[in-house]
Amino acid sequence: MNAVADSVPPLLPGRKPRRWPWIAGVACALVGVAIFALVYRKFPSDEERKYFGWWYGMEMEDETAASSWAAEFREDGTLRIKFGRYHRVNADKAWQFSSVEEIGRWRVRDGVQHLSTDDPEHPPNWFTRLERWQETGDTRRQHYYRTTSIDAREMNYLALPAGPDFHALHSQAPVELPTEPLPPEKWPTTAPRPRAN
Repeated sequence: MNAVADSVPPLLPGRKPRRWPWIAGVACALVGVAIFALVYRKFPSDEERKYFGWWYGMEMEDETAASSWAAEFREDGTLRIKFGRYHRVNADKAWQFSSVEEIGRWRVRDGVQHLSTDDPEHPPNWFTRLERWQETGDTRRQHYYRTTSIDAREMNYLALPAGPDFHALHSQAPVELPTEPLPPEKWPTTAPRPRAN
């Protein structure tokens, strides 16, 4: 009996539970929360409140061509932009006017405006959407502008990465594009529309 008992190997102590996976998991979660806190900003920020309303302007290319725009930066983060094009054969001819409208979303951070838009009446085909997704990670058109100055009446900004400078006026009332080139100060505006409940 003693010989049998002596031949049984002694019990080994149980393995201690490994704690490093838990520690690594908690550390990754904390890093994720910290990154989210740095990247996420509640809309609207104090900077973005300056942009609420309509911004509109015009650029004369020469005596036969011009372009105009009117953008509504809404308080819910949505965006509506109207683009106008003016063309005539020569200075003696009447202006021909055409326009398109795009809708989307907008944000501003550190003076950089980021607009994501699409033309609902002329949606892009799947190939164009795929190209946009590969380039920007979004299927909508991406517009970037750097604001150089802004106040309650006007804004100056630069198209990125190296586009021209633009000047726009501000209005709280909706703005309609004129059918022929006019200084923005003479553009028609309409009474504010009632907000939906």
